[in-house]
Amino acid sequence: HVPENAVVSCMVTSGALYYYTSVATLRYDGVSADVADRYVQRIRQLNRPIYALLFPFELEPAKAVHGTDGWEKVRQFGDITLWKLHAAQ
Repeated sequence: HVPENAVVSCMVTSGALYYYTSVATLRYDGVSADVADRYVQRIRQLNRPIYALLFPFELEPAKAVHGTDGWEKVRQFGDITLWKLHAAQ
C-alpha cells in the first residue's frame, strides 16, 4: 500500500515492517520534533514519499513529532491507520 521507496514513520508496527517488508522506517518515538524535521527535509530532498502507520494511541504522539498539518488518511486496517505526510504548506 506504499511505494517501495517510501519511508514509514511508526512505532508499534516497526518490527513487522522491518522483518516483512523492504520499506525504510523512521521510529518517531526515538527522535525529537527538530530531529524528525531534519529527517523529513532530507527524505523529501531525495523525492521519497513519507507515510505513517499508526494505532489510535499513536496518533497524538506522532503528530507531536511530525506536526498536525499535512496528514492524509490513506487506509485503515482494523485499528491501524495508514497516513501520507504531505509537505507543509
